[in-house]
Amino acid sequence: GTPYFGGASACHQCELRREGRSATLGVAVVGRVPASGAFSPILPEDRHVPTKTWDDLDHSVWNRDRELILSTARRAAELRSLPADDPAREDASSVWAATMKEREKGLVHGPFSAADLDARFGEGQWRAIRRFGVWQKGKCRACDNCAESGHNDATILEEALVCDTADFPARAAALLVAELGMEGILSEGLRGGTEDVEAAYRRILSASPGATVFCMAPSWLAP
Repeated sequence: GTPYFGGASACHQCELRREGRSATLGVAVVGRVPASGAFSPILPEDRHVPTKTWDDLDHSVWNRDRELILSTARRAAELRSLPADDPAREDASSVWAATMKEREKGLVHGPFSAADLDARFGEGQWRAIRRFGVWQKGKCRACDNCAESGHNDATILEEALVCDTADFPARAAALLVAELGMEGILSEGLRGGTEDVEAAYRRILSASPGATVFCMAPSWLAP
């Protein structure tokens, strides 16, 4: 299964508990995403106003009748007719390879057919996202088009991520020393560090796994 990031989950749980809520079953990823209290709030007048709510969306229509899956299959057939060194085919094969690496790390599961997903989540209870590739510094990064699928428009965020400033370690150190009552004693020799957890946010449990399904070309495109 997905590697569990206990530290981050504990922080989420602590913040949400203040609001009388729980992250035990995962955090919201679509629809109204309540504020956790850990980040800067977005004022109601500044929040995104969706044209449709998540519950208004017909997922079966999107997945099948609007041909997300069929268009991906047609595109795969087109790619299959291209030479192996064609850039378009190389992009698709790189996306597949990158996704398989994610699977090896336990960050994603599958691949699944539409019937598999119906059996797992229920028909009309999952919504697929088209996956595509973006090249950055010679490496293909797999990205999911949540704008096309309507996920973005149907989601309301009540807070915004704000990056801290570069002086955070110094401020944290000063607060620690003050809390311990050891001003002047620990003025020298105090050391700090950070832990960069790989794919940290991918390890947080999702409360809506049926909303995190992505659609891509089949395995024969793999190099």
